[in-house]
Amino acid sequence: MISAGRYERTRYASPDQRLVDRLERQTVWRLLRGVPAKNLLDIPSGYGRFTSLLSSFGGRLVAGDRSLRAVMRCRERAGPGAAVFNVVSDAARLPFRGDTFDLVFCFRLFHHVPWSEAGRFLKELARVSRRWVLISCYVETGAHRFLRRAQRRGSKIYFYRRREVLRLLSRAGLRVFAVSRPLPFFHAQTVFLLEKRGSGNSPVRTRL
Repeated sequence: MISAGRYERTRYASPDQRLVDRLERQTVWRLLRGVPAKNLLDIPSGYGRFTSLLSSFGGRLVAGDRSLRAVMRCRERAGPGAAVFNVVSDAARLPFRGDTFDLVFCFRLFHHVPWSEAGRFLKELARVSRRWVLISCYVETGAHRFLRRAQRRGSKIYFYRRREVLRLLSRAGLRVFAVSRPLPFFHAQTVFLLEKRGSGNSPVRTRL
C-alpha cells in the first residue's frame, strides 16, 4: 500500500499527469466561477488537491474523507487564514442534514464506483446540497480505454456511457447545468456541474 505522503508526492509527478492536473484545475475554476456557493463540501477530499482552489471562493469549506490523515492534511494545505473544517466521513453516508451546502464537490470518485452503486452516491450528494453538485466521472472514449490497456494499468476503472450518466443523474434529482472535458478525445474524465431540480433552476449553460 502506498503511504498518503508518498501518494501526494508522486500522483501527479510525471509530465502527462502534471498536464492532467493543470487542465482539471482550470476546468473546475471555469465551471465554478460565478456560481454563488459560499458553503462547500469537498468529498472525498483526499490529501487536499483542490482545497486551496475551493477555499479561494471564500466562505466555509468542509473537507471530508474516510482517512483522518487526509482531512488533516487538507487543513495544512489551506493555511491558517482559511475557513476549512474537517470531518471523517464516507461519501455514501454523509453525517449532514439535507440542504446543508450550497455546493457539493466530488472529484475523481465515480470512476472507482460501479454503475450499480453510483446512484446511491449521487442521491446522497444531492440530499445534502441546496442547489449545486460538481462531480467528475469517466464518460467512455475508445482512446482512453486503449491507452490504459497499452500501459497495462491494473487498477479497476469504470467507464460510463453517456445514457447511463444521464439516467443516474435524473434518478438522483439532478440536471446537467454545464459540462466540460479537460482533455477531449484523449481522456475520458468529464466534469459535470449539476443543479438540483426544484432549487430555482437556471438556464442551462452547456449540454452534454
